[in-house]
Amino acid sequence: MGKFLKMMSQADNNTLKSRANAINQQADIAQTNVINGLKQRKAEIEIQIQSLTDFAPDNTQSLRPGMANWNPSKWAKDLHNAKVELYELELQLKIAEETYKEFFGEEE
Repeated sequence: MGKFLKMMSQADNNTLKSRANAINQQADIAQTNVINGLKQRKAEIEIQIQSLTDFAPDNTQSLRPGMANWNPSKWAKDLHNAKVELYELELQLKIAEETYKEFFGEEE
């Protein structure tokens, strides 16, 4: 029997544990990547909302928001969309973190 066939046909507990650990590590990293991606996008949206709500005028005599070519309709739509996306991201992040805890946290 060749080494490859011998290794493939091993069914002892150590081989199964080794394979399970490798699969577990890959799944753990994948779920962590999901969480990190959601956190990254959430941070980007929070910065976008901060930009959209920065109403500092461009000079001391102006009452117009400091954004160039400010358009109230576009501003309202952009702010609404950013807040909706932030809300959805927070929910997705909560679910992703709960999934991580369920599958990779310590069992009680």
